[in-house]
Order: sequence, then structure tokens, then C-alpha cells
Amino acid sequence: RKPRESGSQAQDERAAQEPHSVYPLQSVEGQMRLAADLGFMLRDYEAALGHYRSLAIDFKQDRSWKHAAGTYEMAGVCLYVMGAPQSECERCMEHAYDNYLKAGAGRHAMRSVALQKAMVGDYREAAQRLMKVNGDMADSGLRSALVLEQASQLYFQARAPRKGAF
Repeated sequence: RKPRESGSQAQDERAAQEPHSVYPLQSVEGQMRLAADLGFMLRDYEAALGHYRSLAIDFKQDRSWKHAAGTYEMAGVCLYVMGAPQSECERCMEHAYDNYLKAGAGRHAMRSVALQKAMVGDYREAAQRLMKVNGDMADSGLRSALVLEQASQLYFQARAPRKGAF
């Protein structure tokens, strides 16, 4: 029998298996994320967008999917606030959703879809997106029911009562 590993030793081993999974504030990536968030808060959306885009590339190269997804999500919000074409916003939010799924962060993926739903003006498209998300995620009972209910309400608002009555 092996003796139990101490908590700090187990954490060190997990950190060694997942390199670059955490970016401290002192790192270049941490400073760039801080600058991007500060630019967003000061309503300098173009500068923030530039930082978010370069960070997304860095995080993807490091295979840090959750960090990459967060930067894509914020880039999508910047594009939406700046009035960029809808297709660019949707592309960023799609990348955020896909990267959250790669990272195994279901709640964050759902948040990105909810943000995208708020950005989309077409109710039918938003309902279809929610239906796709419901199929992609593991069945968790209450969450699936709430997503289906939201999709149903969006179909009713899109004047598609037969689809909304599922």
C-alpha cells in the first residue's frame, strides 16, 4: 500500500501535469488581461479588443481553453458594444462556447450562450442556439428543463407557436 499523498504534494503534481493553467497577475498574460479589462471599464473598447484578441491567441497556444474562452467572450462583448457586424460578435461567442466545452466548464458555456442570446435580435435563431446547447450538454435535469423553457418562450416570441409547444 502506498501512503497517502499530502494535499500540497498532490496539488504540485496536478500543476506539473497542466502547465500554464494559471496566469498570475505578475505574468505578461496577467498584465495584458488586466490592461484589457481596464480598457473595457474605461470604455476604450478598441484597445480592449486588441488586447483580448492577442491574449486569445496566446491562451490557445498554451492550450488553456478556459482562459481563451473568457477572452473570446469579452472580445464578443466589445464588438457588440462597438456596433460591429453581428457575424463577428457571433463568431467570438461561438469560439468562447467551444473553448468552454473543451475545458469542461459547462456553466461558463451556458453563460456565453445566454450572453449571445441577449445580443441576437432574432428570436428564432436564439431559440435554435439554445436547443443546440441543450443537446451538447450533459443532461442535468433542472438546467435542461430551464433551457427548453427559454427556447419555447423564444419560439413563441418569434411567432412560431407549434415549435414553442414542444
